[in-house]
Amino acid sequence: MRVYRLSIAIFLVALLNGCSSQSVSLQYYLLHTPNDSVSVSLPPDAQPLLIRLTNLSVSDYLMQRGLAVQTAENALHISTQHIWAEPFEAGFKKKLTHALGPDYKLIYTNTKKDDEYMLDLSLLHLVATYQGDAVLDARYTLSSPTGSTVNKAFQVKLDLDSDGYGHAVSVYRQAIVLLADDIKTQLSAMQ
Repeated sequence: MRVYRLSIAIFLVALLNGCSSQSVSLQYYLLHTPNDSVSVSLPPDAQPLLIRLTNLSVSDYLMQRGLAVQTAENALHISTQHIWAEPFEAGFKKKLTHALGPDYKLIYTNTKKDDEYMLDLSLLHLVATYQGDAVLDARYTLSSPTGSTVNKAFQVKLDLDSDGYGHAVSVYRQAIVLLADDIKTQLSAMQ
């Protein structure tokens, strides 16, 4: 009888252990897309405008592996199942570089040239909100080779038409394109 009870206990423990150890499927997201890597050629005599990214500061919550969602006015949820496929900062740089287009070349090296514009960018928010929109909030400073400077606050709210992290990431991409367009507008005004 004792062996029988022990067998049943071992079976139940194994059964419960099997149920509790089911792996959670992770979803990985890219802020840029593989199509972003496709380059568009400039005419042979055209040179892209050089922009040195001197500083990119990103809010701490965006540097987490999991995607963040604003769940209340002052609360965030960081997902443990929906995560970035690469460090957020790297994905953001890739998307911004592509969004600037072939007429502009974003540079990350420390060697400065005299004909370069300088960009200092602070990304304060890039988050889906409980109100059904995605918010990109940034501050940036552009400096021209001649010494003129523009300080700009940029914020955009885009509607989330669908639920889900995948849709939010696609709207984030649109928001980054709008940020790049704003930077290009400021660069054109400085020339």
